[in-house]
Amino acid sequence: MLSFDHPDQVIQMKDHISELLRDAINVAASGKRVEKRTVIPKRPEVLVDIFSQDPLLGDAFDALTPGRQKSYILHVNSAKNEETKRRRILSSREKILAGKGALER
Repeated sequence: MLSFDHPDQVIQMKDHISELLRDAINVAASGKRVEKRTVIPKRPEVLVDIFSQDPLLGDAFDALTPGRQKSYILHVNSAKNEETKRRRILSSREKILAGKGALER
């Protein structure tokens, strides 16, 4: 990524910018695709425990998009107390079953 503080910097880097644009055009024309990696944080033990007790909730969680799963995991992991983590999961049960993310209404 390039950032500029003054228009003169664009003029100074004109050749470099042109080279980057040519490279980008060549990559796009070649049809190369970047493989997207989705990293989902490890599920906290309390989440695994609740899913083993409530398979319907676990199945609904698995059906969520990776981003929605990540939002719940981050929300649960932000609590320090295990009871708070458990309460957060259980209070989100209906949203998970409805296929919604942690921040969705």
